[in-house]
Amino acid sequence: MATNYTGLLQCIHDVQLYCAVKTGGQLSLDIFQTIAQGKIPGIVFEKVRFNELANDFLADYRVNEKKSLVRAERSVDHLKT
Repeated sequence: MATNYTGLLQCIHDVQLYCAVKTGGQLSLDIFQTIAQGKIPGIVFEKVRFNELANDFLADYRVNEKKSLVRAERSVDHLKT
């Protein structure tokens, strides 16, 4: 009897991808242990200041050469005031 491991392999791949994104590219043993215990790994949120978000937002528009960069800059300036 042949066993189909496709679903299991996809699940492992998804977990590895999630762990890689969560830990900045390094897979964390703690996350795998949490999953092995049948628990869902928690999401840790870091505090971010508005200026950091705004700068990243505008940098993304500049790098991707968005046509609406001027409007985005205007919107950020409006939100800062």
